[in-house]
Amino acid sequence: MASYAAATFNNDGNAGFTLPCEDQPTRDHFAPWWDMETLAGNMQQARSIGRRVVLGGMLGGCLTLSGCDFLGFKNWQWNQRLILEVETPQGVVTGGSVVTIKVGSSPKWAPGMGAGGMSGRVAAGEASFVEIAPGRYLFALLDEGAEQIPYYTFFPAGDNDRERQATELETLRGVRHVPHDRLPLLVTFTDVNDPTTVQRVDPNNLAATFGAGFWLRRVMLEITDEKVTKGRLKTALPWMDGSKIDPALNEGRTETLRYPNESPRGYGTISTVNFVRA
Repeated sequence: MASYAAATFNNDGNAGFTLPCEDQPTRDHFAPWWDMETLAGNMQQARSIGRRVVLGGMLGGCLTLSGCDFLGFKNWQWNQRLILEVETPQGVVTGGSVVTIKVGSSPKWAPGMGAGGMSGRVAAGEASFVEIAPGRYLFALLDEGAEQIPYYTFFPAGDNDRERQATELETLRGVRHVPHDRLPLLVTFTDVNDPTTVQRVDPNNLAATFGAGFWLRRVMLEITDEKVTKGRLKTALPWMDGSKIDPALNEGRTETLRYPNESPRGYGTISTVNFVRA
């Protein structure tokens, strides 16, 4: 008897092959040329798979491009620097880092719960910080909502046209004061070599953490063409370099750190992604 092998389509629509068979070809092995209904169905599946691959590739390529508008998918990107300005007994000190913000929107017909809305994230960069005393630092974390700060800083209250704002932010350049109610989480470490010594800092009362003579003058946001800040944070926090983490500290983990707060459980959590995004 002749040996046969046939291309088939699995139940999930993926192409596959049957094993060689020493019997005469049957419907169980492959769709014979005379079974036009099955053959037509297999061809339709192949065309459908091809369309999905092509469409997926087109969408994937589009969604990596800033400003792209394809079938309702849109993307925007800009660089911003959060600047901390602190009054100290020795005078005013400032510090800040540049991060990249990426924002996207999808059409209402797209699959997923976020269809028809906008979302954004810090795509790259480091948390802003300033050394306010020898070995003492104030950090402004890259927490959720960092991409929202420009909307409330550069545009008037009540203006909720986020797509237009994102479009303007791509070309806008300038510095503005960040509204007090839009400040990111501020923290410090009593020992910069020990990540478990993290403490939350009240922006209204730096003196409670650092002592008399320290207060937050203002926080500013700059939309800039400068490159993303890289490598600066490790100079302030040696434990951010994984090779230098003492296994005895926090069981060798820095993925999750706890800081005391007024929540029912008594603490909040942060992790390394609140300090660095790659």
